[in-house]
Amino acid sequence: MRLLLFFLITFGCWTTPAVASVLASLDRTTVAAGTSVQLTLSSSDEDGDPDLSPLRRDFDILSRSESSQFSFINGHSSSKKSWVITLMPHSSGGTVTIPPITIGHSQSNALTLTITAAGSAPAPGTSAAAPDPNLFVESTISPRQGRVQQQLIYTVRLFRAVNLAQAQLSEPKVAHAVVVRLGDDRTFETVRGGRRYLVTERKYAIFPQQRGRLTIAPLRFDGQTLSGGSMFDPFNAFGRAVRRFSNPVTVDVAGVPAAWKGGNWLPATAVRLTQTLSKEPYKVGEPITREVVLAADGLTAAQLPPLLDGVLPDGLKRYPDQPQTKDATSPSGVTGTRREKVAVIPLHGGTFILPGVEIPWWNTASNRMEIASIPPRTIHVTGAAAAPSSKPKAPAVSAAPQPEASAAVEQQRPANGRLIWWQGAVAVLLLLWLGTLSLWWRARGESRARPARKPDDPDDDRQAERRVIDGCRRGDAAAVAQALGLWQRQMERQGVDLRRDYPDLARAIDALYQQRYGGGGQCVDLDGFSADFTRVCEALHGAPRSESAPLPPLYPR
Repeated sequence: MRLLLFFLITFGCWTTPAVASVLASLDRTTVAAGTSVQLTLSSSDEDGDPDLSPLRRDFDILSRSESSQFSFINGHSSSKKSWVITLMPHSSGGTVTIPPITIGHSQSNALTLTITAAGSAPAPGTSAAAPDPNLFVESTISPRQGRVQQQLIYTVRLFRAVNLAQAQLSEPKVAHAVVVRLGDDRTFETVRGGRRYLVTERKYAIFPQQRGRLTIAPLRFDGQTLSGGSMFDPFNAFGRAVRRFSNPVTVDVAGVPAAWKGGNWLPATAVRLTQTLSKEPYKVGEPITREVVLAADGLTAAQLPPLLDGVLPDGLKRYPDQPQTKDATSPSGVTGTRREKVAVIPLHGGTFILPGVEIPWWNTASNRMEIASIPPRTIHVTGAAAAPSSKPKAPAVSAAPQPEASAAVEQQRPANGRLIWWQGAVAVLLLLWLGTLSLWWRARGESRARPARKPDDPDDDRQAERRVIDGCRRGDAAAVAQALGLWQRQMERQGVDLRRDYPDLARAIDALYQQRYGGGGQCVDLDGFSADFTRVCEALHGAPRSESAPLPPLYPR
């Protein structure tokens, strides 16, 4: 009998059904679409982490946390491990099954979740949903029809009548388009349907790059609603994750119109073209700074064309700076600016016409072609400033004492030896004044007898050459460039063509001007330039100078 009882007990233990060691539960079995739910997994005798991959088919895993509990009661110890997973359903309505989750060698029980319709817009690929009056997102675009590369303003607004924390809004991703964010978010209050909302507004400028239908997918908003406590609760103890989607937006994009006859396609709402010139007078060899600025509302700086690429008249050389571009954003859109500056060098005197600038553009407001222009500008160039004259200046003449003053002094001074000293001093001053007057008169006569120089006098060439060479010795590129203007004018009057007869020197002069006025180019060696310039001058005069003989002084005594 005892043996039979032993076998029955043993067989009963083997046939008792096993109880699952992993338990799964939900904080709610019914949720609105776009609202998170918490799944809790508990295990008392299994080690390892849960395999959550089966959940990713129907849910987004927003967060997970883990906790352990250990107890020792009446000599018996026990442990329990729990995981809390926050899930966001993909579906906007219906019933979703949470499959069994594996932990170690055990699996949890399956669960069923019911999702009711809610949310401003469903996720892509899901059914429509009714709007949530407490929290929704809407988007608009203006204009609803546009053209290639035209600016479209895309606006997204988040309406909320509940407190939020950890709010995030996705960025628009548009195929075949350039997207530029317009400044920071703007927050304001509004009333809709008799209910007050706090609105957060964000704007983008979208530039489609090809014609056809342009679709902007819904943006996704993720945040946490505060059902209790405060938004400033650092632990968000009362928060629940929520997700909303904006409505999709579609725009029809047309191509370039047949009425467009310009070059670069520039669709804009407004275009401004301005010019600035350095002040007159303009002289040979001195730079004339010309600056042109193009600003366009509704275009980026990368879309703007070159401005100063026209051909200048003969006798003017151009040395451009690097163009400067800038984009400025505002709630109304993007304003692109292109600034170009050039240094224009006159090679000889006369009247010149700087070419005008014309920029065709398409007015998107009036839907027609317009032209922004700067008219041609006439300038007058005179000869270079005259060199310092070597004629001696007349010395200052000391005024002779007046007889009345002498008499007054004699009345004031006593008749003693100091009177004789004063009279001697007056005599010496009178003699010096007479001598100075004589020297000045003789120098004035010599200057009148000297014949005046003609503009093409060879002595003027020699003086200009000395100024160029002296500037090279001092390393003063500015003085060399100014003296070269005077020397080139003298050579042109004598019929010398530097580019034909002396091309190496002409290229060296261009490089010097580029270094001085163009803001770039290769650095010019003034010592080597002085040697080349001296050889050309000797060839022009026909009588080479001895290399050992020193140059004459700049200002001879």
